[in-house]
Formats: sequence, C-alpha cells, structure tokens
Amino acid sequence: MVAAAKVVAPPAVRPWQTSRTLESHREIRACHLDQHQSSRARSFRRLAGLLSTVLVAPSRARAARATQPREKANKIALITGASTGIGKATAQELCRSNMYSRIILAGHNEAKTKAAMDEMGPVAQTTELEYLPLGLASFKSVRQAAKQFQDMNLPLHTLICNAAVMALPQRQVSADGNELQLEVNYLSHFLLVNLLMPQLVKAGTDDDPARIISVSSSAHFVRSPLAFGDAADLNLSGGEGDRYAYYPWTAYGQSKLAQVMFTYELARRLKARGLPVVANALDPGIVDTELQRYLPTKAPSALMKLSKTPDRGADTVVLLATRDAGRGSGGYWVDERLSESLGRGKSPMPMNAELAVEGTTSYNESTWTELWRCSSQLVGLETTI
Repeated sequence: MVAAAKVVAPPAVRPWQTSRTLESHREIRACHLDQHQSSRARSFRRLAGLLSTVLVAPSRARAARATQPREKANKIALITGASTGIGKATAQELCRSNMYSRIILAGHNEAKTKAAMDEMGPVAQTTELEYLPLGLASFKSVRQAAKQFQDMNLPLHTLICNAAVMALPQRQVSADGNELQLEVNYLSHFLLVNLLMPQLVKAGTDDDPARIISVSSSAHFVRSPLAFGDAADLNLSGGEGDRYAYYPWTAYGQSKLAQVMFTYELARRLKARGLPVVANALDPGIVDTELQRYLPTKAPSALMKLSKTPDRGADTVVLLATRDAGRGSGGYWVDERLSESLGRGKSPMPMNAELAVEGTTSYNESTWTELWRCSSQLVGLETTI
C-alpha cells in the first residue's frame, strides 16, 4: 500500500472542496447533474440533442468492414468483462470482422460468460471463443489468469481492458485492501497489462503493432485529487469532509482518469523502448448497460434510456481493434475519433460545476510518472515496462 502523505491543513476552500454543505456536496457527487431541477431539465434537453446526432451516425468500423476485403482470421484477443454490455458487443463484432481466430472472454462469472458465448455462436463461425476465469477484485486472480494465458503459449494481438464497476454508494474494499472501483477499473488492468506484455510484444510488428485498448469514461472529468496531480491517497481513505474522502462519483471518476493517464504513460514507455505495441483509451459515451445498476436516483436512470445501445457503445473499441486507426498510440478517442481528455477537452456537461474544474488536467507528465510508481507499489510489481 502507498501511504497517504501527511498534509498540512490547506486554506478553508480547497481545490476539490467548495463552500457547499457536505450534504449538497454528496448530492452533486451522487447525481453527476446540477443540484437544481431547472438545470437538470436543461441537461436532459441538451444531452438528448447530442445523443440524437450520435445515435443515427453511421459506425466507421462497420462501414469499413462492409467495404474492405476480409482478412484471414489469425489474431487473438482478450477482453475483460465480456459477458454483457460493451464487452460482449465487442466480442461479437470482432467475430464478424473475420480478423480474430480466437477470442478469450475473461470474467468472474463463468455461467454468465459461457451463456454469452453460446449466444455468440451464430456469428463466431470462424472464431474460437474461450472462457478465462478472472476476478478483477483480486490481484491473486489476475496473476492466475495471466499465468493461465501464458501457459497457452499464444501471442496476444489485442488486450481490451473493459470491465468496470461504477459509483458504488458506499466505499467498499477489495481483498487486497484497495477501494473497489480503483482496483477493478484500474489497478487490476494495470497489473494485467504488465504481466501480459511479453505476449503482446510477441504478437506485434512494426507494421501491425499489438493493441492495448482501455475503456475509460467521460466521468474522468469529475474533480478528484488525482485530477489536481495528487496521487498520495488513490484509495480515498479519508473521513467525511477530508480531502481524500470517498464519494461515489469521485472514486469512479478518479479510477477512469487513472486509466487515461496510465494509457498516456504506457504509450510513452512503449515508444521509448521501441516495442511493437500501442495503447489507446476511449470514452464509449453514455451506454445502456449493467454498469448503471448502482446509480442512486431515478434521474440518471431515466437519462440512460436516451443512451447508446451496447452495440453502438462498442463502435470505438471495435475501430481501434480492427482498423488502421488503431495503429496509433497514446490517443483518447470519443465517437470513433481522436479527441482530448481532461485539461484540453471540453466538459461533457458544461452546466455541471463538478466537471472540468479549473486546475484539473490529465496531461501532467509528472503525475503520470507518480501514478505509475504508486500503482506499481499497490499491485506489488517490482519490475514494469
């Protein structure tokens, strides 16, 4: 564990704490919308307009698949959280691409994952589907899964870090002692990437590098200590009102920001070592999946009904896994296009005062380095890429 640094009491107004009462602070954290009903109504109208454009736009990945000649299926992919939602839709599209001869579906629920594999049967005629036990709430399970894959003696062309949990109402701790969203969404994927790097390097070439794709979220725009460059307590173990206090959206947003920063630092390290592997992160948009099961109020749930289907949510993942666009590295993608993350990108909901707060950024390279150091300690890796 990385101990939280001793902090001298800051001024009355801290960058990630305002003069609001704690009660209203929690409400804003929980809802991810403004605290006034009129603001919520405006949010819904604006978002509905944006979604109406996104939902009817053609998928670049699907259009390319329809016009380009089929390649011989010879690649291998591993997807975390592929029993449902974006992960399952991604697996189906990779089968349809005819580029992947084998897809490993990694998850903790064997029955659910195998049921998803059965449903994919009709589109997996040239693709072998295989289940890999993986519990992202346990580093032991991650290490076992990596060892099991390594024992297959296979290259790994594409690793898709997709599985996640979102906005847990109460702080939960993993068996390893970490805040659960941090471990499931980020730390275990950090560990998995490092453990499977030899297999990725084995698969990649200069012309067609292996691909690491991290499914992040626009929630990384939420204010958090890491957004201000503070990685002293990634586990948000402070008490109520403390600068490192747990709030559902703070924890989720910070875990997703960690994915983005990890991707940037990973891409930098891969390039510096001349390895034939690329790394990209993406925001799939608002997608109607099981990820929303912990949302605390009816308003966000109603908003989700305006969202993308899992198939459309998977479009950017599929693009990066199958098309030439995925050969670049260190990008942040939204709606199948290169975009900009916190600090340069526009807030996904400008009316929400909790997003893209002044002074927050995902582009501080010293924070990338510090996050990597802290992450290595938390997962117990002495040697990383």
